[in-house]
Amino acid sequence: MRAVAASGAVLALLMTAAVVAPSGRSAFVVRAERVCAQTGEAAAAIAARRGPDDTAATHLLAQAQLAREQLETLASLPATRVEQPAKTRLVSALAASADVLQEYARATRRGDHETRKALAIPGGPGARTADATREAALALGLDTCARLA
Repeated sequence: MRAVAASGAVLALLMTAAVVAPSGRSAFVVRAERVCAQTGEAAAAIAARRGPDDTAATHLLAQAQLAREQLETLASLPATRVEQPAKTRLVSALAASADVLQEYARATRRGDHETRKALAIPGGPGARTADATREAALALGLDTCARLA
């Protein structure tokens, strides 16, 4: 729940901040990069604040919740008609990544090593959703989002 509170406050600040797009970058790209940067910082903070009662599953579920908040925030950002199809692909890829992460967390909680292995194998669901997210982010020029995929 710390992730929800921390990321909610960060995202609220992002949404209220004035956005001045550098030449060649749309307001959507500038805002989306800020959202991704703040999400990365929040994810690092979650990892750094793991308490003695936290389990791997608790940590992974917090990361999945953070991913869902990121995609909801990105989905709510206005984009141009030209950007909209790529934005839709990005949001869809982020949703798939969050689903895989959540399933991995649940498998961890259950002690289901087979499901965890299947989700994490090279070329498996985790890799495919990460690749799709990275490609969708790069198509929009979202370098920070691509690095975090």
